[in-house]
Amino acid sequence: MIITLVAAATALVAATAGILAARRRSAPGVADVESKEGSGGGRGASAKRKAGTKGGLKGGSKAAALPEPAALAELPLALGDVIVAGSEERWLAGALVAREKGRVISALFLAPEGASTRAVAAFALPRTEIFWLDPVEVDIPAEPPATLEINGAMLTRRGRLPVAVERIGQGAPHVGESALWASYDGGGREVAIVLASNGRSHAWMGRRMDADEYDRLGAGGTGD
Repeated sequence: MIITLVAAATALVAATAGILAARRRSAPGVADVESKEGSGGGRGASAKRKAGTKGGLKGGSKAAALPEPAALAELPLALGDVIVAGSEERWLAGALVAREKGRVISALFLAPEGASTRAVAAFALPRTEIFWLDPVEVDIPAEPPATLEINGAMLTRRGRLPVAVERIGQGAPHVGESALWASYDGGGREVAIVLASNGRSHAWMGRRMDADEYDRLGAGGTGD
């Protein structure tokens, strides 16, 4: 009796397997799809990895991600440039990019030098002059004043613009997404930039340089 039941079960399993095999042969597309998914899974996984990578960049810090080339295309300088003026040189490692109504109008590039971080301000073309700047400590109200005294020099505000700010590269100070960008002139070549955002102000002072007074080397110190 037990032998008979075992034989019957074996026959039933064999019959079921035959039916499944017949169904698979009658639908070759299914086998093809499964085969492609098995052998071509690398392509699918690769696509998923690429999508994940893109999502990671979008969700990451603006300062960590590489800037779009178009973001700085309207400026005479770019991240990675080495700017040489006389016996001084500055490597542009980071920047605060200022936009007005979506258009890039200026950028404050940051150049780390030992324990300090100096700056170079550039403006949208066709302007090619730059501001060669050092950070300064000065008591500035939330609204950049019409006149400002820095290190004994009296400077007059020449411009004040509400801008959207993008922080890119390395070494740029943390500011809000919007700010007031104020430029100051002390007569002669003395200039200053004040960036007021989130109740705080950052200031830099230095001198104006025309295009023939500095050399721009490409990324890593190579020529353009």
